[in-house]
Amino acid sequence: MSFFGTSVSKGNNLVGAGATAAQDATPSFKAGMGSVVMAEERRGERRNRTLRPALLSFNGGTLKAEAVIRDINSNGAKIRLAEPHGLPHEGVAVFKDETGKSQERKMRIVWRLKDEAGIRFV
Repeated sequence: MSFFGTSVSKGNNLVGAGATAAQDATPSFKAGMGSVVMAEERRGERRNRTLRPALLSFNGGTLKAEAVIRDINSNGAKIRLAEPHGLPHEGVAVFKDETGKSQERKMRIVWRLKDEAGIRFV
């Protein structure tokens, strides 16, 4: 366990910040964190990382927003929005796929966090 650059080993001896994992035999709280993150995963299909520009269109094209697709699969994507506030939940996303072909997909925003959002293609 680390506190301010020192570690407490199994025998309660203080070990310096440069100690190796073998020298510090205490259980790690980090080991279980991956399972906590994975338990919250709701996607059925793995997403592929990318950086593709996209244009989101709402209300029949009367409202538009620029975005960057951060990762994508056939069911949805994680996007970064230039202006995340005041957007409706349903619209159309226009972007180029991995082959360069233009795609226009109906979508629904399913979550938002600061300047990022998750969209589901419908």
